[in-house]
Amino acid sequence: GVGVAQDIRESVFDPFVTTKRASGSTGLGMNIVHNQVTGSLKGAIELISPLAGGAQWKIMLPKKIPGQVAHVA
Repeated sequence: GVGVAQDIRESVFDPFVTTKRASGSTGLGMNIVHNQVTGSLKGAIELISPLAGGAQWKIMLPKKIPGQVAHVA
C-alpha cells in the first residue's frame, strides 16, 4: 500500500482519524486495535513507516498478563 500519510502519523491511533471518509471509512480501526493491545493485553503498538512506502505495525505483548490466572483445560 501507500503507507500512512505523514500528516496523520502522530494521531493515527486517535478515534475518527481517516483519509478515506468519502469512501465510508469511520477512522476507528486503529483506535480499537490500540485500545485492545494497550488495555486488555497490556502491550504496546508502534507504527513503523519504511522509506520505501507501506506501513508496518510493531506489536509487543507480555508473555503473561499481570494478575491473570492461567487456565488449564
